[in-house]
Amino acid sequence: MLHNACKLPQPRLTGNDLPDDIWRLIASHISSEEPLHRFYRLISVNRTFFDVILDAKYSEVRWVRLSEKFMRGLQRLQNPIISSHVRRLYIRAWFIEYLLKREALIKPPPPYKVCRLFTSCVGQRSRKRLDSAKTRKNSTSNEPLPHLSSEEIIRLLINAVQGMKNVTELHFEWRDLPLNKDTRIFLTSTRKAFSSSLRKLVLQAQISKFKELLAIADYENLDDLDFHFDYSPTGCRKSADGQEQKEGTSEEDTDARDLIQTVLPFVSHRKARLRSLVITSFSSLDLSEFLSGLPSMPALRRFGVNISLNKSQLSNPSGLINILTTHSSSLLYVSIKSGLPANCEQYNKVHVQRQMKCDWVAIHNLLLSSPQCLAGLESLEIPCICPRATLPLVQRSSDTLTRLTLTGYYLSEEEVTEVINIFSHRAFELQHLHLEVNLLVSSLFHLLAMRLPNLYSLVLVYEQHITLDSLYDVGIYEERYRPPSIDVLSLSTLAFRAEHMIMGFLSARVPSIQMWKGFPKDATYGPPERYPWCSAKPAEARYAGSDLKISKFREISANSSYDNLDELQFRLEYLPS
Repeated sequence: MLHNACKLPQPRLTGNDLPDDIWRLIASHISSEEPLHRFYRLISVNRTFFDVILDAKYSEVRWVRLSEKFMRGLQRLQNPIISSHVRRLYIRAWFIEYLLKREALIKPPPPYKVCRLFTSCVGQRSRKRLDSAKTRKNSTSNEPLPHLSSEEIIRLLINAVQGMKNVTELHFEWRDLPLNKDTRIFLTSTRKAFSSSLRKLVLQAQISKFKELLAIADYENLDDLDFHFDYSPTGCRKSADGQEQKEGTSEEDTDARDLIQTVLPFVSHRKARLRSLVITSFSSLDLSEFLSGLPSMPALRRFGVNISLNKSQLSNPSGLINILTTHSSSLLYVSIKSGLPANCEQYNKVHVQRQMKCDWVAIHNLLLSSPQCLAGLESLEIPCICPRATLPLVQRSSDTLTRLTLTGYYLSEEEVTEVINIFSHRAFELQHLHLEVNLLVSSLFHLLAMRLPNLYSLVLVYEQHITLDSLYDVGIYEERYRPPSIDVLSLSTLAFRAEHMIMGFLSARVPSIQMWKGFPKDATYGPPERYPWCSAKPAEARYAGSDLKISKFREISANSSYDNLDELQFRLEYLPS
């Protein structure tokens, strides 16, 4: 009995027996190899492909402009199954403001135009019925959308938001628009829908708007905050309800009070679980008191500031230094960007850059005097004074950095070498590099390729490049020179493709280049234009060179109708029997 049981046929393995993780790997491989429109056709393979494809199509939603594409996407998001796949939502305030004023912008047509439109529609109804099948097939791309009022669109937005139960990032740009009843209802719906799932909040508005916005955006599980304090125009100031206030010290006092009494408690309430904090300010308010009042955040991993380091907007930089010192044991990503100083529009570019550099020098010296700052980081972004002054700060994290960004100073090739030498003991670990260079030359790329072979991302901002405005013909050869001929041009080797790419790069930078290796740069070497000389005009051709087998001459003679040739060159090849 046991012997017969061993001979029983084993059950056949089917796709349903594969784990979900393996199906996701298969889907990710197909999506990386095939175009998206082909990948989307596989949505009915199984449940895993269904979820992966919906994640790819709807994981990021942007409500930034009113268009047919927006309306079609909004209609699909009414389905809770689809809206549950949204992970990141971007909303711009002027888009909502435009919806609320849409009826006032659209004027109804005169009565005689309504009658004319009615008669034309009746006359065209029979013709539309004839090709109704074709119209129905292309309705998603050709049919105009029905007109909806602003209240109806807002209602659709709220309904879509209520189905977004898995949103983890909300980017909300409010700027200086007033809050009213409709917008408050919309924002309240986002709080109810995202209260348990939202992790990252990016909020951009004037400081005077944060009091009401943060009261509505009281999400439970936030651990990533990114606040943008917008610029307040001089002359008047709008409060949260849209009323103007006079310019003066009261305006600055009100903004400072809102910042200390609203934004600071909001951050302090989440200090135990906050992992990332980024502050960007285009306001003229002094942020020293705000930075000094930030609490200790034991879980903080990422900290960034993009503010003006001028004394008028950062009178006491000790608060910034204290944050970096207090959290030196937990921080892994630090970004310090020097913003434009106040009233920079009154000065030229050179003066503004000099002022920004002087403002950073004071912060730089304080960082040098604090050995705990900027140590053991994985990512660092700071302005650069010069390599001799800045590299001591970079060296504090030379054993752990995988991403480095230096801005504000154009490095020479020798100075780039000094930066790279810091990572000579772990050249394969640095994966992302952002530098500003004085001159963009090929030797710089050779240096980076040889010294940092594992770079994944490279950003180079160059100040100037070599100009060769009179260059007409260029030839790039790898390892050895090969005289231009049809044989050489017809080859499709790795070396040829690399040479072709480099010559294309040079031609894009030097418009005067018209010839590659003695032939027109726009000549193609594959079918149907097999022979590049056939693209020349017959009346202008005086020379034709051929290097083919005898069996191909009939094809050449059929394609060549040159009447003014006075020079021919043929070479007959041996054809084995």
